[in-house]
Amino acid sequence: MFLVVISHYAVHSGFNFGENSPSINRYYTLFTILGNAGVNTFVLISSYFLSDSAVRGKAGNSTGILSRYKKLFPMWRSMFLYSAILLPVLIKTGFVEFNKEDLIHSFFPVIYEKWWFATTYIILFLLHPFLNMFIERIDNRNHLRITAIVTVVWILIPTLTEQKLKCNDVVWFICLYLIASFINRNIESFKGSSFRYIALSIAFFFAYCVSVVVIEILKKTIWPSFKSFNFRFSDKQSMIMVLLSIFLFLGFIKMKEHYSKVINALAACTFGIYLLSENPHMRRIIWTSWNPGLKYVDRRLFIPISLGYCIAVFCVCCLIEFIRIHTVEYVASRLFKPLEERIVNFIRFVFSKINNAFAHSSDKV
Repeated sequence: MFLVVISHYAVHSGFNFGENSPSINRYYTLFTILGNAGVNTFVLISSYFLSDSAVRGKAGNSTGILSRYKKLFPMWRSMFLYSAILLPVLIKTGFVEFNKEDLIHSFFPVIYEKWWFATTYIILFLLHPFLNMFIERIDNRNHLRITAIVTVVWILIPTLTEQKLKCNDVVWFICLYLIASFINRNIESFKGSSFRYIALSIAFFFAYCVSVVVIEILKKTIWPSFKSFNFRFSDKQSMIMVLLSIFLFLGFIKMKEHYSKVINALAACTFGIYLLSENPHMRRIIWTSWNPGLKYVDRRLFIPISLGYCIAVFCVCCLIEFIRIHTVEYVASRLFKPLEERIVNFIRFVFSKINNAFAHSSDKV
């Protein structure tokens, strides 16, 4: 999540580096565009554990699917709070002007994609029981084959040519799901130590930094058209970002298991940090209106001030989310319970109708 925060700082702040600006300041903002590595890692973590039932041969039935879908409600409640409830507060305090369309959209944050990642993740979560059924039915060799196809079509080709081949965010998350489930299925085959995998992820970070420097030099000297390559290797489908994410993930999955109450408490707040800091209105306020780094782009203090501000944003958002979980969430979970039960009953009704329709057609056959 911190990778996501510092990346948003670099991308959304709109820095305008002048001729007299220390070049290291510009390189710092380019080096820290690692949000897509954070996104990939988060999806790999989620997919690894969501696919566990398929890897163990227990993909489950419609009852199990419904119990999993209930886990989406806490996510939706946090999205609703940071969208519909936060907007009137920002309007009242004068940070945002009233807009009827914006107000309506704020009540449907998933449909109107207030947060692209959250909407895409929810779609993946809705699909994952059926992805598990597919994974459970293929053997390890075919799983390797489809993972290889995914790697070539949606990682290697986009890295080399910048052609996404009709891959959108949902397709990409499904690709990561297939990769994570393959890792889960073959975790014993990954013999490297935790230190080795983390070292490899750091090596790919340095490879990314080198690519940034090379591109900057080329576009300023012999190849001006190279400016289109600025974000080529920071893209979430970039081979560098994918390998960085996979090795980072493996580095931690290979660590000796231990329990930490502090880490778990922080982990529970990370999604809220994203929702609050990346709210479309809060994004403008945090990264432009309040950003002290904008005054120091031409000074040597830019990097420590920027890094300190990102840490402050992370900590403040974490604290707000921690308070929300232990106060507002307690009330919201009870307030929305009747609505959530109706949604579950409706899904159960639809599933039962589908099951009956297929059973009836089978009898006819």
